[in-house]
Amino acid sequence: MTTLKEEFGNFNAREIKPAMIEAFQHNLLKRRCRRGKKPYAPAATNRFLEIMKRIYNLALREDMVEKNPCLKVSKLPENNRRDRVIYHAEFKALIAALPKYAADIVTTAYYTGMRAGEIFNLTRISGSTTSDTPSTRTCARPASTAA
Repeated sequence: MTTLKEEFGNFNAREIKPAMIEAFQHNLLKRRCRRGKKPYAPAATNRFLEIMKRIYNLALREDMVEKNPCLKVSKLPENNRRDRVIYHAEFKALIAALPKYAADIVTTAYYTGMRAGEIFNLTRISGSTTSDTPSTRTCARPASTAA
């Protein structure tokens, strides 16, 4: 949301035009994302467009705007295909070559399909009140709801 606020925060919602949104999309493709050194991917750019569409649809419902400029903006083509799938024999060889802490992370990814960010956001929650019967479960942290 910060990215949208930086780009459109000085405009009234009625002043934003489809051409401005398209320029924003193309600027994101050239701009480094906040968490990495790479520019935003087309998929991430499309998520920003979806957020804007939702905001405008809510504003339309509440009669705050007369039209949704995002409806005239096309999504960018996404290429989310994987290069290949790792075979089980390759997985076993990889696990054997890794230290224990890294092998646990790779094993979690292999069997669950979780992405690195999802795995690193896992936390351990204690479910036991007695020390002689340790009981813990692993769960994902809830997604941030900050606007």
